[in-house]
Amino acid sequence: MRLLKSFLFCFCLASLSLSAAVLVNPQRAYVVNQEDDTVSLISTSTDTLQSTPVFQGFDRPQSIAILSSGIKGYVTNADGGTVSVIDFVNNSVDHTSLTGFNQPWAIVATPDRKKVYVTNLDSSSVSVISVEANTVNHSVFPNSFNNPRSIAITPDGTKVFVSNKSGDSVIVINTKTDQIIRTLTGFDNPFGVAVTPDGTKAYVANQGSINSVSIIDVESLDVDHTSLMTGFDSPYYIAIVQKQGIEKAFVTNEFDNSLNIINLSNNNVTSIEVSDDPYAVAISADGTKVYVSSAANSCTSGEGGVDVIDTATNQLIKTITGFSFPTSIGVVPIVSVVPEVNYSSFKGQKGVTLKWLLAQ
Repeated sequence: MRLLKSFLFCFCLASLSLSAAVLVNPQRAYVVNQEDDTVSLISTSTDTLQSTPVFQGFDRPQSIAILSSGIKGYVTNADGGTVSVIDFVNNSVDHTSLTGFNQPWAIVATPDRKKVYVTNLDSSSVSVISVEANTVNHSVFPNSFNNPRSIAITPDGTKVFVSNKSGDSVIVINTKTDQIIRTLTGFDNPFGVAVTPDGTKAYVANQGSINSVSIIDVESLDVDHTSLMTGFDSPYYIAIVQKQGIEKAFVTNEFDNSLNIINLSNNNVTSIEVSDDPYAVAISADGTKVYVSSAANSCTSGEGGVDVIDTATNQLIKTITGFSFPTSIGVVPIVSVVPEVNYSSFKGQKGVTLKWLLAQ
């Protein structure tokens, strides 16, 4: 019986689609280095900068989005008018397929890995990439945005929130129809936007004179502009964790070298000191750490840093050095479902999963 199982297992492997069977290691974060046009790798298990791979050939890269499978990443090239596609399995980059953008800036991928949304600063527009076809539609939302800066998507993939810095608004998109649902107003130079992992709220950083954070109810689209009015100093980006009893939003402040921590249960705001010029912020895949990039003195390659902070204690763990104006951090997600891998057996059967095969 054991011999028969071994034979069937080997026979099935011979006809598997191997590319679909790749299981990625989630203990990774990729950092966009704008000054030297690279993307580098952090091991989140050791919090160290890895010597390889270092992806090169970008053109003033700004932001990165990683598919929920962890297999591909998309990087906006602000000066090149392109979006590069990183293949993390083969450690290769395609810089040429996705073109026609106009200073592409922020980027987000849908959880189902079908679409990628990109903001264009110069044309004040949003483009939509089809992941499967590897094509882009630049004319989905004509004349609808005003200096779109940040973009976030709900965990169920149904809504996208785009902050319009010059328009003092946030635009909400229905991802199924690619139609604008509503334009939310009352913001003040909104920049960073993030949605809670439970999908109930979106938090928006107001960089204007009020220096605040607004809260959007994701279902009703009602906006609370008054609960988080103090403690911020030109808030930049936001990252949110809701795991193992920790419910916090982390907000970088451009002017006072600090990181604000919002207790989501009561909206209390505390602050800790971080490295100079904090910029991007991201949560580790397991929710235990927050990564904050520092743009200070980073016009010279190797001088930028990434602070690592414990999400439970709010204590600085270490500072990773060796970056060059790190503007975005993309964390490889934990893939909870083993992807299905179809094969054809000698009986013509299909649809047996890799999980089933590994269990035999």
